Amino acid sequence: HTNARIEVSEAAHEIDAAVNLASSTIANVATGSRLTFDNGLKLNNKFMTKLGNGTMVVNGTLPRASSPVGGGIVVNRGTLGGNGTVDGYLTNIGSTVNPGSGNPGALKVSGHYSQGSTGRDLPIYTPKLQIDINGLTPGTQQDVLDVTGNLDILDGSLEISMGFTPSPGDTFDIFNFASARGGFDVITGSPGPNMWWDTSQLFVDGTISVAESGPTEVFIEHIGSTNPISEGWSDGNTNPGGSVGPGTPAHLADHTPQGKINALLTTRGQWDLADRLGAVAAGQQAHGPL
Repeated sequence: HTNARIEVSEAAHEIDAAVNLASSTIANVATGSRLTFDNGLKLNNKFMTKLGNGTMVVNGTLPRASSPVGGGIVVNRGTLGGNGTVDGYLTNIGSTVNPGSGNPGALKVSGHYSQGSTGRDLPIYTPKLQIDINGLTPGTQQDVLDVTGNLDILDGSLEISMGFTPSPGDTFDIFNFASARGGFDVITGSPGPNMWWDTSQLFVDGTISVAESGPTEVFIEHIGSTNPISEGWSDGNTNPGGSVGPGTPAHLADHTPQGKINALLTTRGQWDLADRLGAVAAGQQAHGPL
């Protein structure tokens, strides 16, 4: 049995009628092109595989299921976004998933959302989840990924794009899910000067909050990539322990061979080097209270 195919080689194309898949389908959207399903995409327990570096948008009024349904969309390349409903699972193995696709919106998933590169075919593309935040209202001023089932993050990044300057204490509800597990390799995008993201509740209730840097806080910078990881940190002069002022790099003692450290500000006010959530890539910074 041969899968049906949709080929978009150039320009932007919109399908105004409701689409019902009769068989599993490959949608190949070339670089610079755009395919929009404006009135819903009903998968009918079939699968759509998104190929190509272009953008596919799922809009429409199809309601999100109350329990996970079969079928799904597998996104290999490019970008998937929209304000509609993925009628099944959504699997991101090498693309950018962006609810609203450029402007804040809510993308609903009537199954599980999973993110992780396959690690089988070279080159391996790192999956990304992009969240745009322009204000405090979920779904209209900030992106929401609204998942009926589980949020499974195996690797990849969470990229936050800010369109306004928040205040310390502001909280953004960016995920809905039945349960969540895993962690992002890196979270990028600062909320603003002298502020940082508190991700301690991200996999608990789907919220991320703005915290303010203060005199008891330091930046932790990954500066190496050769040695096995071990606990401990030093100040900018490589002295064990001690304290540094806000914004001053504090160097971790050892580093992972993959070129990144795993640092998470826990509710204990310590850096948890074992948890993958909040991992910091080489050359990037994470910060929080000691």
